[in-house]
Amino acid sequence: MQKDENGGVSKNGYSYTLFKTGEGEIIKTNDLVFFDMVIMHKDSVLQDSKSSPQQPEFLMPPDSLMTSPNPVVDALKLMRKGDSIVIRERIDTMPKENFPPNMKEWKEITYTIKVKNVVGESEKKVVRDMEPAVEKLIQKDIADYKAGTIKDLKTTATGLKYVMHTEGSGPTTQKGETAKVYYYGATVADAKKFDASYAKGTAFSFPVGAGRVIQGWEEALLLMKKGDKATFFIPGNLAYGKQGIQDMIPPDAELAFYIESIK
Repeated sequence: MQKDENGGVSKNGYSYTLFKTGEGEIIKTNDLVFFDMVIMHKDSVLQDSKSSPQQPEFLMPPDSLMTSPNPVVDALKLMRKGDSIVIRERIDTMPKENFPPNMKEWKEITYTIKVKNVVGESEKKVVRDMEPAVEKLIQKDIADYKAGTIKDLKTTATGLKYVMHTEGSGPTTQKGETAKVYYYGATVADAKKFDASYAKGTAFSFPVGAGRVIQGWEEALLLMKKGDKATFFIPGNLAYGKQGIQDMIPPDAELAFYIESIK
């Protein structure tokens, strides 16, 4: 129940202070939310998302899937893109059996959240609708690659090959930053799709250089500027190697990835 314009108590009883500096609609079920978050006890920072290479993102679940109260979910349900909130969780009434000794006397912790972006269903549909054209492009690239007819095919010292479709105008991706991409992956041998980001309706993000993706991807992203669109041909030793992925990617398989680096 809201007490005034900026302060109130959430649905599950968490007190909050909301700073309405954003725009657009209130976050709703199935929205994908990107945000910064700092968790504190008094003046001590317990967690700061800005110090993590993987920034928080959250797909807002329906109420039917929420089995227990969560202050972050309650907070996001009050917010729009650009809003900030401080929401407080009382922990002095919780069972203390699993608490570390230093937390047993704590009364509350606070979450400070800033919503950076919200991707709704209409925006997701735009991304999903991109897949058929991308699929057609990569299948042609694979056919031309196998026929040896791709113009301007470049090869790196490791054996990674690529053809640039669109030159972006943004900065080159640097090791340590979080890359955001759309992608479509297929095996070169049969042009069969095994993975793509488009069906999810959102970009895939990962910290470059942290070993979260295959070696061929790490090298590929460091070659790309924001806005670049390219198809990469990744040899098996830079992909999933001799182990492959059961029922998906054969051992030593060469892979083709269409990758678009998001500005």
